[in-house]
Amino acid sequence: MEQKKLQGKAKFLGWGFVSGAYGPVISITRCLLNGCKLVMWTDAGIWYMENNDIKEAAENFGVGLRLVELREVNRNNIEAIEAIFEPIPEAAQRSIYVHGIRRMPPANAYVLATDFAGEFGILLYREDQNGERTFLWGDDYIFK
Repeated sequence: MEQKKLQGKAKFLGWGFVSGAYGPVISITRCLLNGCKLVMWTDAGIWYMENNDIKEAAENFGVGLRLVELREVNRNNIEAIEAIFEPIPEAAQRSIYVHGIRRMPPANAYVLATDFAGEFGILLYREDQNGERTFLWGDDYIFK
């Protein structure tokens, strides 16, 4: 996969530390997703699909992202989840939780909130209208 030069950035803000969104909180500059979707890959655990945890955390504790598809994937013999989010450009800025404290996120960012714990990785991609993906951000975590 070729890395393209993009305006903006995705950034880890901290841990949510609030019931429903205890995991990593990530901001994505809005211009990165103009006309594109956000794809999150994680090996946090398939059970997060079954309990609607991904949708609840993202839509209730994040800003401007609506879950449109969830699927189980297998990459390099690792069972994982791929979640596809549609940005909501008209979404108003609202407070989020970072380290259990209500804060205002950057005004020019979408915020992805998660509820993951344990040992896992997260990779974020933007997917254009042709289905082409560009890597935005990724990290591994150990959190119990």
